[in-house]
Amino acid sequence: MKRFYFRHVQPSGPLSSLMACAGASLMIAAVLYLGDVVQAPMIVASFGATAVLLFATPASPVSQPINVVAGHFIAAGIGLVLAKCLVDNHVLAGLSVGLSIGAMMLLRITNPPAGATGLVAYMTHPGWMFLLFPVLFGCIALIIFATVFHRLRGVEYPLAPK
Repeated sequence: MKRFYFRHVQPSGPLSSLMACAGASLMIAAVLYLGDVVQAPMIVASFGATAVLLFATPASPVSQPINVVAGHFIAAGIGLVLAKCLVDNHVLAGLSVGLSIGAMMLLRITNPPAGATGLVAYMTHPGWMFLLFPVLFGCIALIIFATVFHRLRGVEYPLAPK
């Protein structure tokens, strides 16, 4: 029974928690503001989960720039392709997530929040521009902000290749 409530995540101190909170809050606000400036959407809801990865676990492989940008882009593309099918159904909605996961794993660009991006693309039928705004340019803005924020704090992000 203990395995159901045991917390495997390493403890973090108050300062780390505060910095993650500040970084994520500022990043989302800045990217929303950037969207207002360029008059194009720059945020999709799954970017909130991406903020968790970028600021709570910046050293995780799934938090690295290629995973964030390519993961969301591939998943959005899969969702859009499936949205072009003539029938909306639960199986295609499920496939938008499942195929996104499979593609990300095969390409070694897994990013958990991107699974939601594929589902959003499928369910909302936003059109092909969704790949650029908010997905591609929004992800690039997230990565730039996270990189600057972490570097100012002396935190290594992105990780150096091994």
